[in-house]
Amino acid sequence: MKIMFWIFITIVFYVYFGYPLLLIVISKFIKKPVKSEKIEPLVSIIITAYNEEKNIQEKLDNTLAIDYPKDKLEIIIASDGSTDRTNEIVREFEDKRVKLVYELTHKGKSSIQNKAVEKAKGEILVFSDATSMYKEDALKKLISNFNDEKVGCVTGKACYVNTEQSSTAEGESIYWRYELFLRKKESDIGILAMASGCFFAVRKNCFILIDSNTSDDFILPMNVVKKGFRVIYDTNAIAYDKVVVPASGLLKTKARTIGMDVKGLFLNRNLLNPFSHFAVAWSLISHKLLRWLIPFFLMGFFICNLFLLDYHFYQIFFVLQILFYLLAGLGYLFQKSGKKIKLLGIPFSFCVVNTAALIGTLKFLLGKASGKWEPIR
Repeated sequence: MKIMFWIFITIVFYVYFGYPLLLIVISKFIKKPVKSEKIEPLVSIIITAYNEEKNIQEKLDNTLAIDYPKDKLEIIIASDGSTDRTNEIVREFEDKRVKLVYELTHKGKSSIQNKAVEKAKGEILVFSDATSMYKEDALKKLISNFNDEKVGCVTGKACYVNTEQSSTAEGESIYWRYELFLRKKESDIGILAMASGCFFAVRKNCFILIDSNTSDDFILPMNVVKKGFRVIYDTNAIAYDKVVVPASGLLKTKARTIGMDVKGLFLNRNLLNPFSHFAVAWSLISHKLLRWLIPFFLMGFFICNLFLLDYHFYQIFFVLQILFYLLAGLGYLFQKSGKKIKLLGIPFSFCVVNTAALIGTLKFLLGKASGKWEPIR
């Protein structure tokens, strides 16, 4: 039991601390710079929307204000069976660059994205959400990376704005900063294989039809890697979005996303083969696969600890676990009451994320669909 206890705790420590430390050390010796330079290919920005009448006007105004040649840019609103005024608002725009592609029924994000790409004329496809607002120079900086012929996908920096300053949003913001740190290091050493769904671009010849139960920001970057291209994270190409604040909304969104990503990785499991993709396999296992399995390791760690309570040393570990989960529970209670205690946001967010990972992985293992895409505002 002691051996299992230390195996579980070692894996958890490795995922959250060991892997980042290894990335820091490796990045000191290995760097793969990108030959970025100003280029202006034809670009298609595909904005997926489902009942976004409150945001679509602002999103289109923001996109049309981007610093990029007008004759080299088309903007496609991909409306997935919207039943509000989303389509009507888009049709009111007189700018010829704005086009509407829509489904009459709500089929899911992947379905409408596939349909939009069929209509897109751009050499570079940029995928965006309806609430993501770009800095004026964001597109130029994103596209400049495609000057390097080895680059097939570029993800921008998604900065999440914590408008309500709740403990949930605070914890999620900390988690996101940690996530972006990992992606930056992976990008620097050439092993990145994921993107931020609200702002990333791929070469059109690297696009594949997206399975309805997978995420575009994971399946497309992995396909880019399989084709022999690089995925780049550019911290200078910036987009702003809002944190999903309610804990229930965050849990639902993350569980669906993780379930889709697990399936995406399963469909591309050849990338986990260290004999053909050693570095990328290491990053995907450490950054994604093991992290999705953390709730199972935590449960194993807790159960093993129960069998070791005769030892004072292990009693301390048990008390620390109980205290951590109690703090997470307090974070939930304060969240419900509308109060914010910053430190409680960390254990609470940690538990929400790992509960979502548990739900998402179990759904995949049981062969259940992850659920239809529906943005939570």
